[in-house]
Amino acid sequence: MEGSQREFLLLLGYLYARYAKYDEALLLLRGLKECCPEDGEVLLALAYAHLRTERVSEAHRVMESLERRALPAKQEKLFFLLQSRILWALGRDTAARDALIHFLGLEERELRLHGYRKQWAFYPKEKLRT
Repeated sequence: MEGSQREFLLLLGYLYARYAKYDEALLLLRGLKECCPEDGEVLLALAYAHLRTERVSEAHRVMESLERRALPAKQEKLFFLLQSRILWALGRDTAARDALIHFLGLEERELRLHGYRKQWAFYPKEKLRT
């Protein structure tokens, strides 16, 4: 498959997902995964489509296969954000919170590289209850 074909199909999958046609996105992305089984961007999109169609355990399996790979910085941020949502849906609150904190750390580092000074505030559970 040529790069332009991959880009087109990935964009089409994104558009399906964007307009809540998750089953269509899932079908397209599964086919794209068969052609590009090692493509991190395709796997992230597939995990998202699984999550949106409430196939959370399948989304988690896709994310587990991505954990063993080195991802570009932009995909790494998306990985941790999506992982947080999937873990939350599985009821694994502590792991979901850790993934979200990792995402926010990457986001803050990127913002600092561009000159922003945003600080994320994390409060202990005791302070949240008061």
